[in-house]
Amino acid sequence: MKNPDVAIIGIACLFPGAEDKDAYWRNIIRKTYHLADAPAEWSEPYYDPRQSTPRIDSGRIYTRKVGLFGELAKFNPLEFGIPPSALAGADPGHFIALKLARDALWDAGYATRPFARERVGVIVGRGANPHRADVTGIQYGLVLDQTMALCRQFFPNAREDTLRKLQEALKRDLPKVGNEQAPFLVSNVTSGRIANRLDLMGPNYIVDGACASGLIAADLAISDLMAHRCDMMLAGGIQASMPPQVYMLFSALGALSSTDVRPFDEAANGTLLSEGAGFVVLKRLPDAVRDGDRIYAVIKGIGIASDGKAQGLLAPRLEGEALALRRAYERTGIDPATVDLVEAHGTGIPLGDLTEIQALTSVFGPRAGRIPHCALGSVKSMIGHCIPAAGIASLIKISLSLYHKVLPPTLCERVNPELGITATPFYINTELRPWIHGAPTPRRAGIDAFGFGGINAHAILEEFPDIPVSNYAGITASFTKKPTHRQGVDSRDKDPAPKTLASPVDSPPDHPPDAIGQNHVWATWPTEMLVFAGEDRAAVFSSVQRLLEQLQDNPPESLARLGYTLSRQAHDGGCRLAIIARGSDDLIEKLSFAHKKLADEKTTRIVSIKKGVYYAKDKTPDGKLAFLFSSEGSQYPDMLSDLCLYFPKIRGWFDFLDATYPRAIALNRLIFPPPTGLADSDREWMAAQLLSDGVAGESVTTSSFALYELLHDFGIGCDMMVGHSSGEHVALRVSGKAKTRSLDDFQKELRALNDVYAQLETNHGVMSGTLLSVGGVAWTVVEELQEAFPGAVYLVADNCPSQMILFTKNEVTEAVTGKLKSLGALWIELPFNRCYHTPLYEKGARALDAFYGEKLEPGESDVDVYSCNTTEPYPPDAAVLHKLATEQWVK
Repeated sequence: MKNPDVAIIGIACLFPGAEDKDAYWRNIIRKTYHLADAPAEWSEPYYDPRQSTPRIDSGRIYTRKVGLFGELAKFNPLEFGIPPSALAGADPGHFIALKLARDALWDAGYATRPFARERVGVIVGRGANPHRADVTGIQYGLVLDQTMALCRQFFPNAREDTLRKLQEALKRDLPKVGNEQAPFLVSNVTSGRIANRLDLMGPNYIVDGACASGLIAADLAISDLMAHRCDMMLAGGIQASMPPQVYMLFSALGALSSTDVRPFDEAANGTLLSEGAGFVVLKRLPDAVRDGDRIYAVIKGIGIASDGKAQGLLAPRLEGEALALRRAYERTGIDPATVDLVEAHGTGIPLGDLTEIQALTSVFGPRAGRIPHCALGSVKSMIGHCIPAAGIASLIKISLSLYHKVLPPTLCERVNPELGITATPFYINTELRPWIHGAPTPRRAGIDAFGFGGINAHAILEEFPDIPVSNYAGITASFTKKPTHRQGVDSRDKDPAPKTLASPVDSPPDHPPDAIGQNHVWATWPTEMLVFAGEDRAAVFSSVQRLLEQLQDNPPESLARLGYTLSRQAHDGGCRLAIIARGSDDLIEKLSFAHKKLADEKTTRIVSIKKGVYYAKDKTPDGKLAFLFSSEGSQYPDMLSDLCLYFPKIRGWFDFLDATYPRAIALNRLIFPPPTGLADSDREWMAAQLLSDGVAGESVTTSSFALYELLHDFGIGCDMMVGHSSGEHVALRVSGKAKTRSLDDFQKELRALNDVYAQLETNHGVMSGTLLSVGGVAWTVVEELQEAFPGAVYLVADNCPSQMILFTKNEVTEAVTGKLKSLGALWIELPFNRCYHTPLYEKGARALDAFYGEKLEPGESDVDVYSCNTTEPYPPDAAVLHKLATEQWVK
């Protein structure tokens, strides 16, 4: 029986290089690596690089690369009513778990909000690995007694008072342990302490499922929720100590890498271990919706299985891993083909990685078609393997991926060909990419966590659509808006508090997120824009000088905060300086450049595109502004992918495109190709597909609508519009000259238009030839070519006095290019070959004429759209609108 869904409503974590969930997510998307050589006090005297696989009784390790919390592990005992003296010699896992459990509840919005504490439980996944408290207890008992026994053996004549002094001296070197530390020496008190200090009265216990502990803790928590024993659960995983003694075991097994952790990489040679801890707050989904909780993601179900009898106890077994996967998908009724992302166990141990790929493929099936659809990654490539906290690290990563709707990167330089990934539906996702998804099912992801001893778990997560899916991430169809007039944008009284381009995440608390980035505040942007304004050049120069002096000794903690502060002042003054910077050093260098330029009283303008420095004496440039909408031929792989990451509306338009044209090969995979998992021939085929009918025009049209909406939301308007080829149709739509009543109607029209193109292709209604971009010759050359090759050379676009586009029939192309070469012309063959804007496209024009007659309804607009044929604005007359829109295809 299918259980109700469970919502993840709160997250808190601590991992190498990340003090909280925001830092953890930022590190993931920035692809930062947080494993390094441990300090000498950790690794001495155990480190011996000469022994590749030492025996466990040798007490030696062959690598000292490890992921440690270091100074990020902070705990204030007074916040929890714990005496500071209790910390000495105790297990740090107790304190870190307590703090993170509290922080997860706070992140869920329950810091001060009342809730039924008697119905909240705690389950913590943690292992039996030695930690500081264990070592302290052993030292006080066994080690100290053994040391004194050896002293008596080797020095039989030593005086008893001397031995007592020696014993006291050894004790003084140990952490002080009293009765108040006793509870912190017992592992199961980890969950009990959380329940005690946070006043939670549901069940509390720990579970050890090795590397699968985090997911098993979540599964048990879900069981308590489904049985209505609890209404809210805290589930976590923790590995708060990574002493070298644990490394000794893994060294003896030969499981540790001698270099770095690189899952699925050709250079993978083992794993590296790390400290880590994380908690999630879980509620039944209907309850979370009812209570207005923020929902990061929805857990659909978790499958768990053991390996059963195998050749070795610690070796991974394909059958056990596959069984956990099958149980998860059978339990939830979810088709693996609808899963776009899998967070792999991915330890970097070659045998384990190969077995995992085989297990996944046995459930997901072989690759269908030429393009893989499911991204694969492992956060261990960045933070290492934090054993019992590994599952919770993956759960948090995937929850944030679904929440922010991006495909997170994994570190892998060269995919291991021995894994056979090119025959699977998977690809290793090595880059941060927008998660484009127009399918009727929500975005879905899977998580693998496979533990030592043969315990396997697979979780299935799904996005929670905080807005109706039919809205496509909140896009507002451009045709429902009035175009923004440029002449109104620069009015100072229009917006006394202008929008800032500073990253919303770093804006002061009293600054609400900009509507442009709404629902997508998740990371600092790669660059920031800093704007200075003044009544004259001297005022701007003075501002730059003051800031330079301040930055020499005090670099800003956040460029976004600095940019925000400056933007609050930048609406005053007619002189403006804008600097685009990537960091403090970059900013200082560019400020110095601007300072030097502005020191010259004659400076009225700076335009340095390479440096990202711009200055103008008058913020309103002369002349008018036009929006030019381009046509097919301007599309390219990964177009607007960076904007998709930061602006939901941009991504929403590509979701819309993906949903508008359902087909065997999703358009989103052609426009946003996977970074790995493709043969060279596949990439060439995809590039050709991106230029084909049914893809080219649709992708450019979508990009145009997306960019127009972004500019509109920024308050950037125009005085006029013009469109090239199919871009003219877009200009008519966004301007309102051509009316569309709803987004659904617009989608139907696009599908109908796509059918027109498909029928023309099927009926050979579009002649193919060669398109040449020609420059450096007079227009009279076209007339000469047309006389020399009658009916075979056509002018497609007269772009300017010395640059044009020609269409030639294939049989004369070589002769035409030879003639151009003899005249010293510059020319290049364009990668598409259709006879648009020539009389040869007559069949296509007739088909479009019928379409426009039915679909092109005149509307109202205050912005002129210019025809590329008449060079005059489109008139409001319906018949003329129809005629011009059709004729531009053959002229």
